Amino acid sequence: TLCGGQIKVVGGATSGAPVTVDKLNFEYSNNSAVLLSSGYATVSNSIFIHNSGATYGGSIRVSAGHLTVTDCSFSYGQATYGGGIYVATGATALVDPTTFDHLTADYGAAAYISAGATGTFASDTFTNNTANYSGGAIYAADGTNLSYATVTITGSVFGTTTLNGNHAAVAGGAIYSGNYSVLNIENAIAASTTSATSFVGNYVSSTTGSVAGGAIYAGGNATLNLANNAGALS
Repeated sequence: TLCGGQIKVVGGATSGAPVTVDKLNFEYSNNSAVLLSSGYATVSNSIFIHNSGATYGGSIRVSAGHLTVTDCSFSYGQATYGGGIYVATGATALVDPTTFDHLTADYGAAAYISAGATGTFASDTFTNNTANYSGGAIYAADGTNLSYATVTITGSVFGTTTLNGNHAAVAGGAIYSGNYSVLNIENAIAASTTSATSFVGNYVSSTTGSVAGGAIYAGGNATLNLANNAGALS
């Protein structure tokens, strides 16, 4: 167990030889528990709880390089951008099967994908996460036609009941897809179907202004691709 500290990872030179962090508990870090500064790295079978980021990434900050997260859990973390994971411009992250629960951020309670970054989420579960502004689970940042966030989601669950969905105060109760971003949602079939992507109980609410996108918000010039979609939003 790592309590209150940070692991700085310089990843391997190739995807075939990543640096691996396995079977660790990360608790009460106040400056991102894991920082990937370059190269290829994998974090697996690990638990992240009660971590916070000064600004970026409550538990993990991918400043550069390529990160794979597999069979992990993130809970009760917070940051301004990405209460669980923050992916910076030029970096990539693949997250599979992992849970995100009770995370908080201003933007992207579970994960924040910067313009020019790529995030792929497969067989993940997002519940009870809250954005003070936008992106109750995932925030794909505003960009331009030359530099934009790309997010692909397959077989993932955003809320399992009407009581544990994700919440944002302004836009995108589950997902905020910013200007020029690309959002690919695959296998959006039904909550009870194996390997389906589903949205249940996600919402936006504000006492001070207008709101948009109870489950998904797509900004100007954003591209939203739905594959095998059959009534998965509720």
